[in-house]
Amino acid sequence: PVSGQVQDLKFFDANTGLVAMWQPYLILRTTNGGYNWYTALNNQGTYELDVIDTNTVYARGTNWNGYGLLFRSYNRGATWDSLPVANSVTVNGISFINKDTGWVGGTANALPYLWRTTNAGVSWTVQSDNTGFGKVFFLKTKVNGEYVGWSIEESIAMYKTTNSGQNWFQVTNIGSASMLYFADENTGW
Repeated sequence: PVSGQVQDLKFFDANTGLVAMWQPYLILRTTNGGYNWYTALNNQGTYELDVIDTNTVYARGTNWNGYGLLFRSYNRGATWDSLPVANSVTVNGISFINKDTGWVGGTANALPYLWRTTNAGVSWTVQSDNTGFGKVFFLKTKVNGEYVGWSIEESIAMYKTTNSGQNWFQVTNIGSASMLYFADENTGW
């Protein structure tokens, strides 16, 4: 229904999908494989979608004051609520392992931060104040009893955690990335 800049595109199945747009600030939704689209979220800048299960999806974005927000839907993107990320100025990356537990990378006080939630974004805990500026990705299954994840700080550094985000160590930098995905603890794109 509109022309603009697509930031992300995700589908739940062959029929139901979402498009996150910037200029205009929208999330569009289809339920017939993309033949028709309607506005599911209006006047909110959204940049990345993270489909969690058959019903749950999160989107990262900003509010009009420039603060980081997380948007959440439990009905395949039909309706949305917004959740502020504690003390964030930006939210640059999101990765959820289930509908309750996830990480967001962003900035606060001009520093990179990584926050974790275990209650679907109601409250946030700082896990790092030197990683998290850019994209974030966590495997959805545990390795040796812990979640493994990665974070890119633009073109400066890439970090990895093998203990659910408690500690991070620097790995080979790949430069600036617009997407980050790993199939297992060793293979990624």
